[in-house]
Amino acid sequence: MTQKAPKSLLGSTIYSRYWQAYGGSKALLKSGYLWSALAISAVLYPLWSTPGWWELVLSIIPNLLGFSLGGFALWLAIGDDGFRKVITDKAADQCSAYASINASFVHFILVQAMAVVAALLAKGYNFALPADVWVIKYHANIFYTICAAGSYLGFSLFVYALFSALAATMGLFRITQMYEYYLNIEKKNDSKPASEQ
Repeated sequence: MTQKAPKSLLGSTIYSRYWQAYGGSKALLKSGYLWSALAISAVLYPLWSTPGWWELVLSIIPNLLGFSLGGFALWLAIGDDGFRKVITDKAADQCSAYASINASFVHFILVQAMAVVAALLAKGYNFALPADVWVIKYHANIFYTICAAGSYLGFSLFVYALFSALAATMGLFRITQMYEYYLNIEKKNDSKPASEQ
């Protein structure tokens, strides 16, 4: 007889499950990686304040995507069935370490996708408007402020994608530490006489 999936899995979308495993808005707003990306993007004003910043994004993100897929494959290869049972264990109201690391990789890939979309939008809508167009004639300051804000946010997504690579890497490192700990416990258990086990 096959076991049915719990209603909590069937009733929610895959995005809401990812968002819950990631930690939601609270985790995002508490992320040092996000705030660092916003600060560094502000410092890199000369890069995103001129047309063409999107070329940098579009030249780097494909390599980053290769890294993320390679890292995800590495993550799936770590450990044996016993270790996977340990890291999928969770408290009633929390996600397992397994779900948390998977959410980190999903987040990493989603941020990359959003950075590419932002760069493509910026590239697609980069064209000169004649000075006599009503938007420029009457609302030039507002128009250019909106354009600058869009460039800043798009570039910040790119920098955040770079920082998310670091976050995913550190998550993998944390799992390898857990696996090392697990293996050491297994060695100790194997070396005990049968009467002590």
